[in-house]
This record gives sequence, structure tokens and C-alpha cells, in this order.
Amino acid sequence: MSISIRRFPYPFQAMLAICSDLDGTPDGHVYFSMMRYLNTFEDTPFGSGIGLEIGNSIYFNVASPQFCYWNTSDVGRAMARRLIRSGHIDCLHSFGSRATTRADAARALEELEKHNCLLQVWVDHAKVPTNFGSDVTAGTGDIPGSLAYHADLTTSYGIQYVWRGRVTSIIGQNIQRNFRGIASIAHPLASCKTLVKEFAKGLSSSTQYTMNRNNELIRNTYLRNGSKVKEFLRFNPYWGGINIGATADILPEVLTTRTLNWLIKKEGCSVLYTHLGRAIDPQHPFSPRTKVSLSLLSEYTTQGKILVTTTRRLLDYCLAVKKVQFSVSPLKEITRIDITKDQTDPPLDGLTMYVQDPARTKVYMNNCEIQNLQKNAPDHTGRPSISLPWQKLTFPPIEEVPHA
Repeated sequence: MSISIRRFPYPFQAMLAICSDLDGTPDGHVYFSMMRYLNTFEDTPFGSGIGLEIGNSIYFNVASPQFCYWNTSDVGRAMARRLIRSGHIDCLHSFGSRATTRADAARALEELEKHNCLLQVWVDHAKVPTNFGSDVTAGTGDIPGSLAYHADLTTSYGIQYVWRGRVTSIIGQNIQRNFRGIASIAHPLASCKTLVKEFAKGLSSSTQYTMNRNNELIRNTYLRNGSKVKEFLRFNPYWGGINIGATADILPEVLTTRTLNWLIKKEGCSVLYTHLGRAIDPQHPFSPRTKVSLSLLSEYTTQGKILVTTTRRLLDYCLAVKKVQFSVSPLKEITRIDITKDQTDPPLDGLTMYVQDPARTKVYMNNCEIQNLQKNAPDHTGRPSISLPWQKLTFPPIEEVPHA
């Protein structure tokens, strides 16, 4: 049997990140309570946590009373920094609607660097000046000479992945485009309208829909100042339309058994577009139905079906699988696999390879043997494999934050 890369870390058959924009989150109490509920099994104001690995986004300057970095208390800012360092806040959702100048951007970046907080994912926010998008999320943050120009500062700081408003209704990326899962028998007119819109994106010759046509999760591209970045696509298969479905209240109609089973069947990976802090009751954004859908997702993870992780980790993994280089040396007693990795390459956590005999296989990275190699039984394909360990992020202690 030849040695090949498995699509996802063993034993999972799909990957999913819930990439939530924090728009509408009312205060630090709700923001950090949501994070505890999603990432731990602790008792929280929203009930017992579900123990997944779900990140969040942050911005710096928006109108009160919405939560943001400058609006919260010193305690809230300290906790936000703690979650950035742990990897649980992993997206910079622009600098906020009230950040309009290069000086505003520089102040935010200086604050992050001062506290050793690195964010590698940028997500445009609505239509604000600091955005990078030229069409969907029009901004001037990457146009040299503009009042809001900051792309040189932001990419030098460490931003690698960029979202500029590209969305799809297709379930699962980096696989063949398929429209199943969009149409709804219960809502024929609205769902057909959504399906036609997505179909039209595939027919359009506009560069705005290149990622839709190819159904690619990540692509190399350039900002308008010449900075090279990796752009990614987000999805939301809600029958009533992507923007309408991107809220906590609609999540039960997005994270359905049908959606999750289709993602597994097609072995897809996706970054879900939503706003978990946007709900009818902003102080209690997770309704009973929303909790059921999140618990369903937790079950799929516990059963080894879908690996749920943060946006940055999912993008890192998909890029690593695409870039990894290795050679195989069949020796007398063992099979030796040598992986070559540069410091600038993404982490190889969870990398899984199909091999003939896991017990007789050794893996070296840059000539150093990997000691904690995981040896896996045959999966659904009937093939055994080996894995570099995938360690879940450690969620830091979170204190109670007042409603402010």
C-alpha cells in the first residue's frame, strides 16, 4: 500500500469551524459566558457547557453598548487578551465601525503587540473604512494614501488569512460543488431563490465569484497594496439566504442532521458564517433550540465524525495538508517517513497518513524522530494510519464579568 495523506485528522471525516462575528454582542458578560459555554463543560449562565473548540472575533472601536475591546472594562480587556493568547479569540473583525484612520489601526495593533497577542485571521466587518474588500465589504484599508490605510501595518503584525465577504450556500469546501442541502421542501419558494443565487455565482465570470465557482476554501491573493495574503470562503446553507441565516436564533436550521451528515458524506471542510451574539434576546443568545443544535454538533465530535475547531486552526490544517512534503524510505525493519517543514509553514498538528503497518513506521520531521506518534486502527476506508497528535486548545480560567 502506498503512503498517502488522509484528508482529516483520524478518525474524523470532516472539519468545521464556527466563525462568529461579534456584531450585536451586548457586553462582556454575554461574550465571555458564551465562550465558556461553547468551550468548556463548566456551569455557565447559559447552562452546562458543551465542551467544543469554538473561537470568536474581536474588534476595538464600535458604538456603545456593543462589546468591543475599548468599550469593556480592564478586567474584560485582560480576559480578551488571555483568550487571544490561548487561541480562542482568533479573528480580528476589522478595527470596528468607529475606527476610521491609520492612527486608529496603529493604536489597536500596538496594544496587541504590547501584550504579546497575535491574531492571524482578518474578517471584514459590514462596510467600514478599514476593510480590505473592494466589492462586497467595500473599504480602503489596503489602498496606500487613503485615510484608513493600514494593510502594511496589519500584515507586518502577523495577519495571514483574510475574509473579504465571500460566502457560499454550498455545504463543504475543497470538494466538488453540489447544491444538495440548500433546497427545503417546507420552504420551496425561498429556498429555490437561494439555490438560484448560488447557481448564478457559479455561472458568473466576475472575479467576485471565483472562489464560489471553484468551491475552494483558501486561495492565494493580493491586497491592493501588493501584500500577499490567503483569502478564505465562508458558508451558510440556510434555505432563506446566507445573511438571514447568520444569527444564533437561526443556527438550529443551519446545524441540522442533514447538513452535518452531508458534510461527512462528502468529506468536506467548512468555515461557518454566523453571529452568535446576535439574537432576539441578546442577553440570552442561546435559545433552547440553539442549545440542542450545538449539542448535536458536540455529539458528532465526540463520535469522531466532525472535528470542530477554531477558524485559524482549520485554515492552518487545510493549508498544511496542501503544502506538506515528505519522502519514504523502506528499510529492513521499518518504513521511515521524512517530513520537511520550514518555520514559516503552518503547524502539522493532526496530520494523518495512511500506511501499511503503523507499528513498523517511524516519522521524522527535519531529521528529528516524532516520539508521540499516534498509531490508528483501520478507519471507514479499511486502511490503518498514523497521526501527529492533535491537541485541543486549553481554555483559560474566565472570571465573571459584569453587564457593562
